[in-house]
Amino acid sequence: MTIAKNIMDIPCPCGSGKLYPECCGIRKKVVSLEQARWRKTGRDLRRKLGEFAEEPEFIVEAGHAQDLYFSSLDEDFIDDDFTMERCFEWFIFDYLMIDRRTLVEAYYELPDLDYYEKALLSEWVNSKISLYEVLKVFPKKSLIIQDIVTGQQFHVRDASVASEIEIGNILLMRVLKVGDEYEFSTSGLALPAAAKPFLVFKIHDDIHELFKQRNSVEPLSWNKYLQARSHVINRWVVDIGLYSGLPDIYGHNAVKESPFNAVNLSEQDLEALLEDIKQYISFEMVEKTVPVINSKIKQENKQQYGKLIGKKTIKKGVGVLRLDVEDVFKWAKPIYAEVAKKLVDILYKQGYDFSQQEGAVRMWHDFCSKEKPTFRKASTWTATLVYAIARLGLDKKVHQSKLAKDYGVASSTISNNFRSLCRVLDLVAFDHRYFTQESPLTELKEVDPLLAEILENLRL
Repeated sequence: MTIAKNIMDIPCPCGSGKLYPECCGIRKKVVSLEQARWRKTGRDLRRKLGEFAEEPEFIVEAGHAQDLYFSSLDEDFIDDDFTMERCFEWFIFDYLMIDRRTLVEAYYELPDLDYYEKALLSEWVNSKISLYEVLKVFPKKSLIIQDIVTGQQFHVRDASVASEIEIGNILLMRVLKVGDEYEFSTSGLALPAAAKPFLVFKIHDDIHELFKQRNSVEPLSWNKYLQARSHVINRWVVDIGLYSGLPDIYGHNAVKESPFNAVNLSEQDLEALLEDIKQYISFEMVEKTVPVINSKIKQENKQQYGKLIGKKTIKKGVGVLRLDVEDVFKWAKPIYAEVAKKLVDILYKQGYDFSQQEGAVRMWHDFCSKEKPTFRKASTWTATLVYAIARLGLDKKVHQSKLAKDYGVASSTISNNFRSLCRVLDLVAFDHRYFTQESPLTELKEVDPLLAEILENLRL
């Protein structure tokens, strides 16, 4: 697992020369029309998910979910509106129904969703409630938070939360990706910084206990752990807030004292607990969410920067969703759609995520719209596109000769088609139109700007 470093002290990747928090980290006054559309879709989608969860077919499931969620809470809070809201949100995103699906997964399978809704849902189905430490607050704008276990960081746009909390507070929240931004799913719980050792201690012991109960020696999935135990973690947070002697987020001291205060760990002890947790947990779903510079990279010889280039950036694991090419794109000819379907089948089986599938198909759709190619065998262009996707990320492990053999086409056909694709679309390495993952050039710009600029304009 790669744990993100502190993003508050890095130069802004836009090249302004300023630090990230003073530049792109600040909420912009001008928002693109595209991002405005993502925001509106996100708001509408939350409302639609709520309405979907209230459908009669889910009444029994909702009742079971409430029984499970409230079984660990103080009875005085069962009728609290805030708690009911959080329970309802948990039911939508985390509760496994009898068919082993979450409600948000069931909603994703509806036939009439548009491209923007599907793109958001492809991210949201893997979003779990977690515990975050507040690293930076931009008053009445946004905040930077870090998962206390994984180290994953998010820059979240939320003016109301940024007005109420302080650096060091611990938040129990769900973070949702909305276009190029991140937002909180619903209201959350906040604790003072002093609660962090106790929560890490509880997670450590809970994971150890669950691991002993399993027959498998394979690590637990962090996402699955959070999904299975989020209601339990919620109970810990509520109990700390109600019954501990910790100061609340406004600095007032509570009257009651309790065993929560007994967990007094040094920084070294805390790090040791976190390292031990990582021996039992798999973090395959964790990604860096903002450009992060690893200080070790700066100390290495520039000869090694080539290792950054050609890296196959795919996300594998449970939760990979398949793109519906005819739902998202309109095709001038049936054979164009046939190529797109075959391409998605290949990418899906190899573990490429929804956005990567969409980027690849968009490249093919743009080419068809401009060039209107004529051909008889779909496999000739499927092989070409697989090769093009590899070249887009400068992956040298994929060869035309191997693809030609696998798909029963001539190497010269793949070569000619690829040259045509590059010419019509003017493709460059890590082309932002079709390469949807974080470009390795982001890190390279910090250590060798000239080489990064050359590669950024490298024609394929």
